[in-house]
Amino acid sequence: MNRIFRRELGPLQGTIQGLRNRIGVIGISESVGVSFFCCTFASFLVEQTEHKVSVMELGKPAIFDAIGIDKRFAGREYYDYFADYSSRKLISKIQNIDEGINWMVKLPEPKLTWNSGTTEHQSHQVFYEEQLLLIEKAWGDVVLCDFSGMENHIKELLQYMDQVVFFIDPLPSKILKGQLILAKIKELEQAGLSVVYVINQMNRGVRKKQMEDFLQLKGGILIPLIPKEYIYTAEYQCRIPYNLKEVKPFLFDSYLEVKNKLNL
Repeated sequence: MNRIFRRELGPLQGTIQGLRNRIGVIGISESVGVSFFCCTFASFLVEQTEHKVSVMELGKPAIFDAIGIDKRFAGREYYDYFADYSSRKLISKIQNIDEGINWMVKLPEPKLTWNSGTTEHQSHQVFYEEQLLLIEKAWGDVVLCDFSGMENHIKELLQYMDQVVFFIDPLPSKILKGQLILAKIKELEQAGLSVVYVINQMNRGVRKKQMEDFLQLKGGILIPLIPKEYIYTAEYQCRIPYNLKEVKPFLFDSYLEVKNKLNL
């Protein structure tokens, strides 16, 4: 698609100081806003703090097309961390910096061609040990790890995180589908893992008390439902939604609360 990309911020590189904070972001079920949060919260952190932030996609590819990585890196190399492990020692020195964020996101899923049934590019399976290596060596002092769509080694990788942001869509069918992962998150929390609970797409149709009683959860951070037309606008312009003037007011206060809960 011939989308027009307008850069919000120039590339930004800097020296890493302090300890790395590995933050896992996972949802109660699929399509609850995990990848959206990773992109927009990273943009928020770059705007509001001096953190050096990486966004790492451990689950299903979604971010590459959503924010137009191909457009952003037109004329310069985009390094595929998930394809080439021959330069393992260089992972922390290789960056895909755009708008102040290091993008460690996967290429889109292979697409079948109409005639031959072959794929346009080779898919790369990333194994558990390699995922650990990427998490350990990633550039930046904050690494946002997107777990959306992951099927294997979820518990082991979550235990490797310093903190976890758990995303809940208040739609009953989403909540009911995610009872097992919710139980696992609470089990890890009881074992000492720091968990921040976020209720995404909160709106007037949600019966808040009924939802909280069912989840046995109080004090989750609420992110309001954002009108869909703003999300479409962002994708057509290859922009991170947080940077749209219409979207930022919906997210700012909630993201400030998340930042404070994470002690960032």
